[in-house]
Amino acid sequence: MGEGMDGSRTNWEKIRKLLHENPSIEEIHLGGGEPFVTEDNAKDIYELITEFPNIKWKVTTNLCYPLTTYRRKVLENIFSLQTSFDIGIRFGNIHNLLLWMRNARELAKVRTIYVFCCITNKLKPERIPKLIHMFYKIGFHAYKLIPIGNSGRAKNSHLIPSRRHMKDILTAMIEYDTSEGNETIDLIQDGMFTNCHYGTECTPINSNGEIKNCGIIERENSRCDNASACYICPNFQYCGGRCVLIPCYYDKDLYDRIKSCRD
Repeated sequence: MGEGMDGSRTNWEKIRKLLHENPSIEEIHLGGGEPFVTEDNAKDIYELITEFPNIKWKVTTNLCYPLTTYRRKVLENIFSLQTSFDIGIRFGNIHNLLLWMRNARELAKVRTIYVFCCITNKLKPERIPKLIHMFYKIGFHAYKLIPIGNSGRAKNSHLIPSRRHMKDILTAMIEYDTSEGNETIDLIQDGMFTNCHYGTECTPINSNGEIKNCGIIERENSRCDNASACYICPNFQYCGGRCVLIPCYYDKDLYDRIKSCRD
């Protein structure tokens, strides 16, 4: 669930009706826009969580807001929590950065919390050690570095990194950290680094409770211009394919090194 979740547009009753009509739903991931853009949004989410306790509720949030009562209730009681650290996108001012760090540290004391950092061309390879050190110092259980997608606010953005930049970032990462907390390595080993992390079993819905197709579903159904190019690529069997919203960053030499780095 995502796409501009704000209190003025989110149709909570339609979403509630969808959940009642589909009792087989086992897991819901609330994404962005930002699920907690208002305290009222957080209250509505908390009511859904308490109404459907058998669902595994997962949330991705930017943590750039005060930890008000209902925001805290949701964040401390959901099944899984991850936050984003987007260099060149969200932290253009020191206020947001400090607020994010304070909230992350506070939540990490009471629950498991993960972080992912979108790789943009603003993320410099030489900064990778300091970035990873900061993640561990804050108290995150694990982190992952993933390429920014060519969608939403980043559509055709100048922030999308080149293949060379991506290789430099990943090289710096594995030279500094190959620990179990580095989930980027897991993604690459599983062939999911540039693929959809939710898989084809996921059914995306927007803030109005309406089902919408995502890039990977369209590629699987061969309704996308990128489908044939991806399937006939000689590296497809190694990289696992890619989301049509993310450029191809496959580099066999680098990926072979990453796949063997924990051996």
